[in-house]
Amino acid sequence: YRCSYKTRNWTDYSRKRDTKPPGGGTGESKPPQPDATKYSWMTGNVVSNETSRNLTALGPNVIPDRVGITYTFVDYYNSLTGDWKSSVGYQIGDFLIECSIGDRYCSQRDFTRFMHPLYGNCYTFNAASNGTEPFMVQQTGPLHGLTVTLFIDQTEYVGAVANSAGVSVVVHETNKQPFPEDSGISVSPGQETYIGLKQFFTQRLAAPYSDDCQNNYEEANQLNNMYAVQSNYSLPNVNYSQSACMKTCIQRQVEKRCNCSSPNLPISNPAIDPLYNSSYSICLYEYNSTLSTISDNAKCMTKVEQAAFKYCLANCKKDCE
Repeated sequence: YRCSYKTRNWTDYSRKRDTKPPGGGTGESKPPQPDATKYSWMTGNVVSNETSRNLTALGPNVIPDRVGITYTFVDYYNSLTGDWKSSVGYQIGDFLIECSIGDRYCSQRDFTRFMHPLYGNCYTFNAASNGTEPFMVQQTGPLHGLTVTLFIDQTEYVGAVANSAGVSVVVHETNKQPFPEDSGISVSPGQETYIGLKQFFTQRLAAPYSDDCQNNYEEANQLNNMYAVQSNYSLPNVNYSQSACMKTCIQRQVEKRCNCSSPNLPISNPAIDPLYNSSYSICLYEYNSTLSTISDNAKCMTKVEQAAFKYCLANCKKDCE
């Protein structure tokens, strides 16, 4: 699994938006495009040189530059439709230069795409339901594993947004949703990187035993796994996991208490599209660099996300396998 934004010049790209999705398609009605001039500063290097500051004079409520820039970028990114979010991210045809596993070549057809709210387009190799026979290897070592050459097109990175270059890699079970923000391995460009691992299998016992783990995946997917019903923001047919339950629970708490959805996670109800449903919205940060402030919705979201962690942990069982 690999994912990364293609952080092109967002201002120039947003000016090209029209009533049709990228690559043609039907002329469905689109919401008004965001004001490109509002975000034009992101195309330059606007991060202040904090070495020249008196850092001891900065109060605890002052938001660091890099955080404020991220807030503004997230607001802009979430003002785009799903088609446009996909188009400004890496396309697998541009991203994947070469692919092999053991003594066989692999191709673009062996990767399944899904969207990530923070990482953009993500691609999973050997997904359980991409319609092809899964690749199997019988021996260990770099000669028998997956080898890929990737093109990250670093010249199109936006300096104010991208603090580093490379890709995030997650090794995961084929039927579980990967979370690069939690377990991603950062791989730098211009280098050959080896990732080796050992697998430990743990089987827990459901109630009445003390583990009290989740073994009814069908019920758990319906109640506590928003990724099982997502189409764009998850792999197809993913099963329950404690991590998926935690993120589902936290998002629902934010939506319930703040009346908006956290931009850091998929919305818990995929039937609601905030770009077309005026009664529902994604929480906007609305960062003010002069006053170093964020919106009341963002403050509510941050507070609820922190407070909900213990509650969600107590209500999200570990998966039995």
